[in-house]
Amino acid sequence: MYGSFANNQQDTASDIDVLVIGFPREEVLAQAVRKLERQLGREINYTVLTPKEFDSRRAGTMPFWKCLAQ
Repeated sequence: MYGSFANNQQDTASDIDVLVIGFPREEVLAQAVRKLERQLGREINYTVLTPKEFDSRRAGTMPFWKCLAQ
């Protein structure tokens, strides 16, 4: 998790940002996220990175969390 929830700065309108590292089946992930959104009453945004992409972004010169927004 990253963003306002991870920083304990969420409010009633905050969404939940999740980083998924690996090779999930897109339809399975999307279905699980929709179910959680209904249960939590919040929008969930997720970013999927392969392990190689994750390592590359983490090692880059740009602050890691800024890389996720691109």
